[in-house]
Amino acid sequence: MKKILILLFSILVSLSSYGETYVCATNCFESSQKVEDYCQNMIQLVFERKGGKFVAENEHGEIVEYEHIAENERFLTMVRAGTAPILGFTWTAIINKDTLEFTDFQGSLGNTYDAKGNPNDTFFYHHNRQGNCIVLD
Repeated sequence: MKKILILLFSILVSLSSYGETYVCATNCFESSQKVEDYCQNMIQLVFERKGGKFVAENEHGEIVEYEHIAENERFLTMVRAGTAPILGFTWTAIINKDTLEFTDFQGSLGNTYDAKGNPNDTFFYHHNRQGNCIVLD
């Protein structure tokens, strides 16, 4: 817990000049994989407003952009969608501005392919997680 507080404090100091930023923490995804195989530590997500969009740093240190934003005085909903060579996906994050609780979830649909590039099996993948945020203005 001490490590989390130190990490959150260091982010508070480093991001305080950027505008509206949400720093959210959760333990791991709920998925069909065994938890001990998928995550071992607390995960931190940082969502930062840049113009009319939000950018986020995920648990792998990658910067991703949420293209679609729906927002009112109580809720912030961010969506990104995309495709990769073998799948299509959506990723949604929702923050309750009153309680600073959040959830994010991903859904994917894809195929495996044989050596000639013909589709084999279809696969579906989804996972979600919940946690709490702090907001930096």
